[in-house]
Order: sequence, then structure tokens, then C-alpha cells
Amino acid sequence: LEDAVRGRRIWGKTLQRAKVASTLHAFYKFLKMDQEAAGWEAFIDRLPCPKATKDLYKKRAALVLGRCVEKTQLLLV
Repeated sequence: LEDAVRGRRIWGKTLQRAKVASTLHAFYKFLKMDQEAAGWEAFIDRLPCPKATKDLYKKRAALVLGRCVEKTQLLLV
């Protein structure tokens, strides 16, 4: 049980970082700031999690970018 709690803390932080990084990746792509966007994509690639998880957050970035483009606006709260 102790290991499960410790693992949850580590994965929780990693997944939160992936979520934030995917959002920033999408926003920088929307702003046509490709170098910064690439940096956040590389950040996701370096996270200590399975490739499938990284791919999921990259897909999330693409969805966020798609919504921004569709609405022709960017909102960061």
C-alpha cells in the first residue's frame, strides 16, 4: 500500500506536467511560435512515462490546437 501511494504521487505529478506541457505546446503552435512549441513537445518526450501516455498527451495538444483554430481565438486561464 505504501508503494502504491508513493507511485500515485509520482505519476500524479508526471501526468499533471504532461497536461500542462500539452496545453502550452498547443498554444505556442496556435501563436505560430514553433520553436517554443517544439520545446514543449520535447518536454513531453522526456517525461518518465510510457510512450502510449506521451502519445495521448500529444493527441490532447492537437485537439486543443484544433479548438483554438476552429474558434480563431486563444484563451489561457
